[in-house]
Amino acid sequence: MQVEKFQEEVKTANDEEIARLMKEQEHKNSEISALKQELEATKTAYEVQRSQMEKDAKAELEQKCEEYENQLKELRNKVKELKVSSDSKDQKWNMKMNRFLTVITFQFSSLQVHLQMC
Repeated sequence: MQVEKFQEEVKTANDEEIARLMKEQEHKNSEISALKQELEATKTAYEVQRSQMEKDAKAELEQKCEEYENQLKELRNKVKELKVSSDSKDQKWNMKMNRFLTVITFQFSSLQVHLQMC
């Protein structure tokens, strides 16, 4: 009878240990499940944040690109204006030089004629 009582006590102790271990296992499983959910939520949040940052960076780059293209157009127009202005000034100087040469040539011819008469 004592053997049976001892066997029953051991069985009860084993059953209690099994029950405790099963509860502990359930607790660990629920903890793992919660951590997995938290990880997925964090991944999703970071993915959304990364996507938004990527969109913002792309929009900023496009805006900068547009600004630089506009500046380039303005500078090209300025270069054209300066070239036109420079060409115009060059023509004016060439005309002045031609007039000056004409006057010098005329005076030189007049001087030669005057010297020949003398």
